[in-house]
Amino acid sequence: MITTSTSAAAAPPLPQLERVALREGLPDLAARLADLGRWVEAEVGDVSADLAAVRGGPSMIEQTASHLLALTGKHLRPMCVVLASKLGAGFTDAARQLAVAVELVHSATLLHDDVVDVADSRRGQPAARVVYGNAASIFAGDWLLVDALRRIQRAGVPATLDEMLAVIEEMILAESLQLERRGRIDLASRAAYFRVVEGKTAALFRWAMRAGGRAGGLGAAELDALEQFGLHLGVAFQTVDDCLDVGGDPEVTGKDTLAD
Repeated sequence: MITTSTSAAAAPPLPQLERVALREGLPDLAARLADLGRWVEAEVGDVSADLAAVRGGPSMIEQTASHLLALTGKHLRPMCVVLASKLGAGFTDAARQLAVAVELVHSATLLHDDVVDVADSRRGQPAARVVYGNAASIFAGDWLLVDALRRIQRAGVPATLDEMLAVIEEMILAESLQLERRGRIDLASRAAYFRVVEGKTAALFRWAMRAGGRAGGLGAAELDALEQFGLHLGVAFQTVDDCLDVGGDPEVTGKDTLAD
């Protein structure tokens, strides 16, 4: 059985990977991960503070959104924005807005996904739909999405808003394909599986890397390379998540199995 602890699932990813590297006898890799963690620690902390301060919706919607945002995740997507921006001019205020926005989009999809999947738990706690109802979860997701798009617009980084709109369309189409193929496992489904993964998960990682690079003033070749990295990172992340969905223990992963 595949297991990971709920506390580990919510822990900062770089220190977690550093511990794994040490356990596997890879001290050089562990040292590089430690350096990387120190390089982005302050910026990721700023993004986390901004996310904790998200306010402004109607009371029920705000409560529902805050319920999910309080269940702090790894913040991998904001970290991608941070890392990519620091490869260029640095983590500017615009990059910070983009980093918050990408996590808000991700959070919106989680609120919607838990309704679609009829999930009872999220990150080891009751899902927002269980506490506040399906309707509130849907509206809270919509509200977070609008907030995210406004932040991207205010950031003023060229092309990032249009690219996010395209990513959201990709995510919807991928989720629709997944819905059509739910319960079907056959040899022909491999290609469809990766179309779903690339659309529903990797697309947002792609955007995070490219948007961070844009905010850092990088050139076209660097942006393309960052986008490809985001694609592969997102595919790897979702593949592991799907393995946990099939073989994980809800008591330690913090979410239901066979829900996705």
